[in-house]
Amino acid sequence: MTALNANGFTLIKSGSFYRIVQTRDIGFYPTKIYTGAYTPDTDNFIMKIIPLKNIDCSEVSRSLQRFKSRYSHIIEIKQTNTIIIQDTGTNINRFTRLIQFLDVPGHEVSLQIVRVKYSSAQEIAKLLDQILKGNTSGSRTSSSAKNNKNITRIIAEPRTNSIIAMANSEGAKELRSLIDKLDVRLVATSSGKIHVYYLHYGDAESLAQTLQALVSSSSKASSSSTSGTRLTRDGGISSPLFDAEVKIQASKENNAVLVTASPTDYLTIKEVIRRLDVPRDQVYVEGLVMETTVHKDNGFGISVIGAYGSGQAQRAGFTGG
Repeated sequence: MTALNANGFTLIKSGSFYRIVQTRDIGFYPTKIYTGAYTPDTDNFIMKIIPLKNIDCSEVSRSLQRFKSRYSHIIEIKQTNTIIIQDTGTNINRFTRLIQFLDVPGHEVSLQIVRVKYSSAQEIAKLLDQILKGNTSGSRTSSSAKNNKNITRIIAEPRTNSIIAMANSEGAKELRSLIDKLDVRLVATSSGKIHVYYLHYGDAESLAQTLQALVSSSSKASSSSTSGTRLTRDGGISSPLFDAEVKIQASKENNAVLVTASPTDYLTIKEVIRRLDVPRDQVYVEGLVMETTVHKDNGFGISVIGAYGSGQAQRAGFTGG
């Protein structure tokens, strides 16, 4: 068999006989099929079916192309994640040992859903996207030869306030670790972007005007700078007060201030409101004077009903009070 293989020939069993064929035409002849763990260690061409558990068959097929012999074939079946190898038994045994090292849990990419408890899923998704892009020079996939982490397609699901991502086991650990660090109670005291602050001492309308003027001045200052920061007189750098758009309205009936802002921006607004909503050194008195008149009368009366006249034509009735 070694001599035949060295000269470009191989054997094909046909009934009780063996047929000598050229190796380059081996794809047109049926070879013996093997499944399971056993593969004969021979220089004759055989066919081996290898199902994969954890890695993709396309990745294995591309990786094994450089190790196969000249006229061998590797076919990938994506529906069942299986590869079919037609090569010498000796070479297939080498492939089998390689696949045993590669086909281990942890490399496959699966769907990961992480619930966000205290913050907004949209904001956490933006932060994760920026972090992963920064680590990989513009790519959402975080992978390297050292840690073999893979995180792709980060999506925020607002209905359940969750993060949906495609990641392998190492990438899923990194994803959950980042979310746990970002999703803390201190950063977001209330979910969502609409917040209500009930005042104790101040007037909602006047306080809302003061806060809106503060927000407007901050927005103008940030829009005048192209980089989002501006230089101060002493040469330092001042960043804008708010990270996103902030809207403030007053509820006169409830004496409350409605703030539409991100959780982090609301913490800034809330601290300003707390400092402004303090007791005043004054007394406000409201008086109401009412005049009431009560009458009590007794009345008596009588009603009289009768008839007068005689005969059918002259008789008539009357009423009297």
